[in-house]
Amino acid sequence: MRNNIVVDTNVFVHLFTDINKDKHISAFLFQIKNSYFLTIDAKKIILGEYFEKLSDILRSEYQDEAELEILRYWMDPENQFILNKQLSANLNQCLQQAIPNNKRDRKFAGTAILVKSDLITNDINDLISNSHSINECANRNRESKINILTSQEANVKYSSTSN
Repeated sequence: MRNNIVVDTNVFVHLFTDINKDKHISAFLFQIKNSYFLTIDAKKIILGEYFEKLSDILRSEYQDEAELEILRYWMDPENQFILNKQLSANLNQCLQQAIPNNKRDRKFAGTAILVKSDLITNDINDLISNSHSINECANRNRESKINILTSQEANVKYSSTSN
């Protein structure tokens, strides 16, 4: 049985930047591909962001073929799980206070809370710096706290747990 994981769009974008020059994002996403589904929120806001930010990359002929194959794998609906549960009004309101400037990032955090999965992101400003507040929201709404990890941290965690 495959588990669920939530991956912020910026991690997929960073597959093709200098942030991935050591190939840690490639290694992480490849490592988990047969064990995890990419989780999408019920309203598919996350999916919309993926298509908005990643469509040009998917159509590009100039990208590294290995990274492009990794991205195509994760964008395949067969490797995604659509969450059939929505945030409660209280959790949504709390996340609005914790992440006031980015509705989409609230969806990533809320989805991770609802499926009790790690949230992988390189967004220091909205997600990583607010991880304590995000987990306070989860706690106040009787949900499990989540790990909010950078792609580097995720690579270390998931390579050590799969061996």
